[in-house]
Amino acid sequence: MNGEKKELSKTCVTGFILSAFPSILAVYLFIIWQARDYVPVAFIASIVIVPIAMFVFSIIGLSLSIAGVVTAKRDGKKGRGIGIAGIALPVLYTVAAVVALILCVGSCFKKLDKQSEDRSNSDIYNMGSVWQPENTEYDVSQYRIYEGYELDSPDITVSELELKTYAESRLDEITKSTGFYIKGKKDNYTFLIIRRDRYDEWAESDAYSNVNYSRDGYAEIDYEHQWEFSAYMSCTLDMYKDPSEKFIIITNCGDYKVINEFFEGT
Repeated sequence: MNGEKKELSKTCVTGFILSAFPSILAVYLFIIWQARDYVPVAFIASIVIVPIAMFVFSIIGLSLSIAGVVTAKRDGKKGRGIGIAGIALPVLYTVAAVVALILCVGSCFKKLDKQSEDRSNSDIYNMGSVWQPENTEYDVSQYRIYEGYELDSPDITVSELELKTYAESRLDEITKSTGFYIKGKKDNYTFLIIRRDRYDEWAESDAYSNVNYSRDGYAEIDYEHQWEFSAYMSCTLDMYKDPSEKFIIITNCGDYKVINEFFEGT
């Protein structure tokens, strides 16, 4: 009869609910991502379980929605619009996942390009590392930088000429020279001499300039150097201050005899 109310397709409704449920899980995943530092165990479990659950619900919801649309038309039931929405949602999820994957891959390549650029622009990255100290009977403690020492001091003024004169009197060879730092060799060790009044400027320009302190309280710079394929080795560079307080020196030299000769200008 024309006035008879059509029955609502339960299959369409169930399919739509199951298809819509992954969007709720996506909101939960976003929230747990924001709180990952506070609930690390829940975060790790969620990033494994939730995506799987989203995929399963989407597949079941899509299947039921398709079945519901077909049977609703055949049996003259209502709910085909709900069923079509249940079909559209998994399609939207798939498109969103593909876009997210593309963005993620692009971000990874961008990060790799940034790392490559940082390495090529870094004065530190190719300096190697201080290995086992030699000639430790020589005392270098007066040149060491301890925690609390102000690396960049506005009260110190150094000219480009002073920097150049200082470097030429200490190094056997100058390999790079700018207005605020000079890099060179002494006894086959690399020394990076930085004007103390421009140290912050240098640090901002070098991605590997983070200063740490050893157990003895000495300032040093640690960084990861790519070794083979995806393997990395840990490198450490020592930091010193000139007695004049005008220069910060970073070096891969672990020979304390050479360090003393450097500061004595011999």
